[in-house]
Amino acid sequence: MDKLDAPPTFGETEKAAVVATVNTYFQSFTVKDWDAFRNCFKPPYIMWVVGNPPNSFATLDDIVMRYQGVRAPLDMADYALSKAAGVIVRPLAPDSALAEVHWRRDKKDGSLLSEGAEILALVKTPTGWKINGNVAERLSQYGKVF
Repeated sequence: MDKLDAPPTFGETEKAAVVATVNTYFQSFTVKDWDAFRNCFKPPYIMWVVGNPPNSFATLDDIVMRYQGVRAPLDMADYALSKAAGVIVRPLAPDSALAEVHWRRDKKDGSLLSEGAEILALVKTPTGWKINGNVAERLSQYGKVF
């Protein structure tokens, strides 16, 4: 019987680069820096809330427009910032990884506005790590290994 390949691993430098992309994704969303935001992605981009059909975005413009629609109403909710509260990097191959993210949105007074979890699929490109998929996750499942 053949054995399974050993799971891929990353050094700390690769993990840090993936986390840096995730942090740029949240920071640029917060300040509406759509040029920096677009640099976080590599289309086609798949966004999937399990239980619903996945959405596919073919261009960077499509991705940015989708997130602008998410971002706009937050200004009316005393929104201050979005950030990754925790990131677990799971290597898939030398040029691909999953980043499991616990995120939070804070109000201007520093209190919690909302929080959630998502799994980001990332690929390594010549210009760095890029996000090409997003699966919504229940926060209660964040970090669990099945």
